[in-house]
Amino acid sequence: MTDNPAASRADRDRKARQAFRYIATHALDRVANQINGSLEQLRASAANDPVTERQSALLDQTVAAASQLLRLCDDVVILLDAASGALVAHPERIPLTTLVREATAQAKAPEWSQSARPVVPDLSHALPTLQCDLKLTRRALAALIENALRFSPPDAPVTVAARKRGAWAIIRVHDGGAGVATELAEVMFAPLWSGQGRLNDSGIGMGVGLGLAVARVSIEAQGGRLTLEHAGGPGATFTIELPIAQPGAASSG
Repeated sequence: MTDNPAASRADRDRKARQAFRYIATHALDRVANQINGSLEQLRASAANDPVTERQSALLDQTVAAASQLLRLCDDVVILLDAASGALVAHPERIPLTTLVREATAQAKAPEWSQSARPVVPDLSHALPTLQCDLKLTRRALAALIENALRFSPPDAPVTVAARKRGAWAIIRVHDGGAGVATELAEVMFAPLWSGQGRLNDSGIGMGVGLGLAVARVSIEAQGGRLTLEHAGGPGATFTIELPIAQPGAASSG
C-alpha cells in the first residue's frame, strides 16, 4: 500500500493545529492568567505603598502587555478553529448600539491609553438589533478600531458609523491615515500581515498581524462580510455587514 503524500501532509497539518490550539488554550493562557493575577495584586499593593512615577508607569505597561497576551491566545484559537472548519458562531439578539459601544471600549485597552487619537461613534440613526455572536463580533470590530488607531495621525479621529440597509446592518470604521494601496485590499486580511505597504504610515507601530485576519473569519463565520471599502486614497474604510435579527428570532445556545 502506497502512502498518500497529500493525505499525510494534511494529517500533519491537522495535528499541528491541534497542538497549537492546546498550547494557546492551556499552557499560554494559564501562564498569562498567572502573570496578570500577580500584576493586579502588585498594582493593588502599590496603591498603598509609595512607588515612583517610573515604577507606576512600568507596572501599567506590564499589566497592559499581560492583557494583550491573553487576547493573543484567544485570537490564535479563533484562527486555528477557522482554518480547521471548527469555528462556530453562537448568535443572539444584540442591540447594534450596545455592540459599537462595547467594542469601542474594548479597543481602548491600556496599550492605547497614551494615544491622542479619539474614537467617535456615530450612533445618530435609529439602529436595529443584530442576530450575531457577541464575542466574535465585538472582537472583530475592536480589531478594526485598533487597526485604525494604529494608522491614524495623532490628531485624526477614528469614526465608527452604523446604519441599517434592508435586512443588513452596516458598520463602517474609518481612519484618518494615508490609506491602503489598492493591491493590498485582500492581502492585508492574511494572518501575520502587519501593515507593510500602508501608504505613508503615520501609525504608532506595527501589530503582530492577527487583528484583520481574526476580524474577517469572525464575521464570515456568521454569514457576514468584512471588506476594505476605500483603498488607494486618503484614509481607509472597513465595512462589516451582518444580518439584522428578525422578529421572533431566537438565540442559539
